[in-house]
Amino acid sequence: MRRILLCEEDAGERDVLAALLEDEYTVRAAGSVDAAEASLPREPWDLIILGFASTAPDEALEALRRIRLRFPAAPVLCRLPSGDPALPSSLLRNGAAACLSRDCSREDLKRWLRRIRSPRPADTSCREPSSPYPDPDAENRLLLGRSPCMRNVRGRIRLFARYDFPVLITGESGTGKELAARSIHGLSRRSGRPFLAVNCGAIPESILESELFGTERGAYTGAVSRPGTFEIADGGTLFLDEITELSPGAQAKLLRVLENGEIRRLGARSASACDVRLISATNVELDRFQGMRFDLLERLETLVLKLPPLRERPEDIPMLARHFLDEAGLATEIGQDALEALSGYDWPGNVRQLRNTVCRAAVAAAESDIGIIRAEHVDFGCRPARPFQARAE
Repeated sequence: MRRILLCEEDAGERDVLAALLEDEYTVRAAGSVDAAEASLPREPWDLIILGFASTAPDEALEALRRIRLRFPAAPVLCRLPSGDPALPSSLLRNGAAACLSRDCSREDLKRWLRRIRSPRPADTSCREPSSPYPDPDAENRLLLGRSPCMRNVRGRIRLFARYDFPVLITGESGTGKELAARSIHGLSRRSGRPFLAVNCGAIPESILESELFGTERGAYTGAVSRPGTFEIADGGTLFLDEITELSPGAQAKLLRVLENGEIRRLGARSASACDVRLISATNVELDRFQGMRFDLLERLETLVLKLPPLRERPEDIPMLARHFLDEAGLATEIGQDALEALSGYDWPGNVRQLRNTVCRAAVAAAESDIGIIRAEHVDFGCRPARPFQARAE
């Protein structure tokens, strides 16, 4: 049974919450941070609920700092009265796992408790971060570019990483939606947990639900008991690419996960709790979604990140081109005429097409014994390049 430390200033509220939670959790209660420090050992709590009767920002931040210092491994859920709208953001930036209103229903509170998990032991594939947030510039290694639009994208990624809300990433094919999702995960408190990616358009509709939610033995002919992607990603992040390809049945189940934090395997009689941060992506414009449940779409787009196409940030092309050469281990220089040709193209395939074009040009330059990529080595593939002058116009 999970162990909860309830640190609540209001005595009446403390007794009510303790009675409410004792049927599912082992609860120890304290009236203040001082009382918790004086009477409770440094036990491995699974969760700490920190309740504030007032909204004094300095006092709330100090209480959070002290409780995290004494119990650093336990996630902290803060219950706040209505008041300062900036306080929840400040608490989240300083390490709170979630912030809830004191007026929220008991069922909403229990749903949050099921979602928030304490850190798990690290294994060889999932290393637990040494601090609540990793290197703040870690996403620069994934999403390169000095253009204003890319600086804005990285700023939003840093912001979104502080929260557990669902994120919808939009953008044309090849703009780096999965890289953006990995960056959000890598900068979040879930970075030591699994990150799994599923392309909803690449899995046949007949087996997509079983892949996502798992199956129980006997659910259909030949079915065996096995976990789905949601269970495997428990505690981490699940990235669903091409989310618009989900079947109506899978959409209904996904809605249940977002509403209640629960999943049900195919053929199962009961649901089980699941703590997964969901990031989805699509290359379809939001106003053109067809076949998507409106209530599901509302939840998926709690936070929206739009990635710009490469043609809107041509100033980033030289940096990206040199990065792809270094990444491929190709000791090749790029001539100015080649850079102008690359910068003057409209890139319908975006960054993915640029990577392939640069590698193809490097091979052509090596074959000609020049050693420097020139404009004549640049082959854009099946779509012809536009003149650089036309790009400038």
